[in-house]
Amino acid sequence: MKRFVRLLTAGLLSALMSVNVLAFMQARAMTNFAGTGERTRRPDQLSLLAVAADVSSEPDVIILFETVDESLGPIASVSLARDG
Repeated sequence: MKRFVRLLTAGLLSALMSVNVLAFMQARAMTNFAGTGERTRRPDQLSLLAVAADVSSEPDVIILFETVDESLGPIASVSLARDG
């Protein structure tokens, strides 16, 4: 019985430590940014849709969705086409 309790305790501690290590790795990945790699292009080099997607007010968001609907079709039809 003692052995079972020790194994159970060791297993629970191991699982707890593993979860904490994963949480630490995730937090570190979200707070540290790479200094190397491919950077996003300058705004004047992006497509019109990508530039239009950089909005911060509700009227601009509405205009963006209308623009996307005109260019690509309604979002509902895109999801239905993908599901079917």
